Amino acid sequence: MEYRIDSTDIQIMKLLTRDCRLSYRAIALTLDITINTVKRRIKNLISRKIIEEFLVRVNLGIFGYSNIYNLILKYRGNIEKKK
Repeated sequence: MEYRIDSTDIQIMKLLTRDCRLSYRAIALTLDITINTVKRRIKNLISRKIIEEFLVRVNLGIFGYSNIYNLILKYRGNIEKKK
């Protein structure tokens, strides 16, 4: 089953991209739609793997760090141990 992204889905994703901690209510008020519509659309985007995860990015420079490195590891399962 194909899922088409419409302008409402795009607006929801834009809002979540700016702040992934926005409440359903805040998104609904911003887009002038119901909270249940927001919940349903986000659940659909997640179930179809259009939205994979919600991330919070912290500006560590504010805490005085001058060099910041990001390391992302993804475990794909079944890694064999070498003896």
